[in-house]
Formats: sequence, structure tokens, C-alpha cells
Amino acid sequence: MKTIAFTAFLLLALAAGGFVGAQPTVVGYSAVTSVFLPFWIGKETGLYKKEGLDVQLVYIASSTTMAQAMFAREVAISTVNSGSVVNSTLQGGDLVLMGAVMNAAAFYIMTRPEIANVQDLKGKRVGVTRLGSSSDFAIREYLQKNKLQAGRAKRAACRNWPLL
Repeated sequence: MKTIAFTAFLLLALAAGGFVGAQPTVVGYSAVTSVFLPFWIGKETGLYKKEGLDVQLVYIASSTTMAQAMFAREVAISTVNSGSVVNSTLQGGDLVLMGAVMNAAAFYIMTRPEIANVQDLKGKRVGVTRLGSSSDFAIREYLQKNKLQAGRAKRAACRNWPLL
């Protein structure tokens, strides 16, 4: 129900923002995951067209890259983590948080068999898509929650989700 409400909110935001009929509206998503399913449902079922919207869905890996695309006005609406918006604002950007798809990080930590608990990550390399990305934010929060500072586990930017 929340995802339907979010999609409806997105439609209203697009319509109120003056995007209707002017030009295609680019909506960015930063990961291939079911979290962003409402965007695809709206596109594939014709909900956007029914409302007079020409929405183009664009995949841009990593929230930090997505924030840059938004700042350059290449993307009108996107899904980025709040840290990317805050960092952009601190650097003079004008991105605005309107809502959230979910209130928890949707990530799994996959390890080799010899890593049985979070403390075993001490001194190990942990893959994230990009430093400052959602995966980086999630692993830093997870490490902090488990009393292991991010500096104790080395984060490595892989830059490509399949590489993780």
C-alpha cells in the first residue's frame, strides 16, 4: 500500500511541477532491485501515460552519481540516499528530499565462510558500489551499530553492482 501511495505521490509531484506535456521526464533509479518496482509498474502498466506523463526510467549506478545527474538537471526525480542530498547541499546544491520508498536499508552482507560475525570484518575489505553511495552508507551504519568503526573494516569502491 505504501508503494502505491508513493507512486501516486510521484505522479502528483510530476503534474504539479510543470513537467506535463513539456518534455519527457527522466526518473532515475540507482539499483536494480524490487525497492524501485513502483517506478516500473507505473511505466509498464501505462499509469504515467494515463496521467499525461512521458516518463523515461534511467538506471544510474550509485546515489552519488545520481545526485550529480540531478544537479546537472539530467534527471528530474530519482532515488538517492539522504546522505547524497545532504552532501550536495553542503556543496551548494539544491536537491530536495520529498519522501522515502522505505525506512530501512535494503542490503545483504555476503561473506566468505570464515567470516561468521561482524567482528570478523575487522581489517577486511568490504565492497561497496561507490564511497558515499547507499551501499557505503548502509555498511557504515551497520558497522557503527555493531560497534565496529568504519575505519576498522576497509571499504573498497567496486563501482559496479555485479562486481560486488
